[in-house]
Amino acid sequence: MNQNRNPGGASALSSDLPQDISALKAQIETLTADKKAAEAKVIHLRASEDPAKGVFHNQEIFQAQQDKLRLDTEIVIRRNKIRRIELGME
Repeated sequence: MNQNRNPGGASALSSDLPQDISALKAQIETLTADKKAAEAKVIHLRASEDPAKGVFHNQEIFQAQQDKLRLDTEIVIRRNKIRRIELGME
């Protein structure tokens, strides 16, 4: 998973997002899939840790959790943008 990935080249700034609801929904689907992948990665990394052998994945787990939180935020931003478009505010 590319950590700097933004579907469609859009940044988190609302003004840089597409004005098309269907494009925003497509981005939400992509971000949701990436979020699920990040969650699965955390689960896998935690399961593969072995304290008795000194096998820990602290940094990888932390990074995957940060990715999940970033993706959550990106999804919320796009949902809010859709609501503003639907209400005629943009």
